[in-house]
Amino acid sequence: MKLIKTIHYTYSISEFYLNPEKGDIIELKHLPEGRIKKYKLSKEDNRLTTLKQLKVNND
Repeated sequence: MKLIKTIHYTYSISEFYLNPEKGDIIELKHLPEGRIKKYKLSKEDNRLTTLKQLKVNND
């Protein structure tokens, strides 16, 4: 998996990874107290379009 983007929020950090084999994007959200949550971005998520555009522009 390849890191696409890191976003720093007030109380968390989100890292977005591209899985080239499946073509999907995974979000790892680092929360307070060391907790980590993993999300698979759905096709309805508006961030998915933006992140795919970033990936194309960075290649």
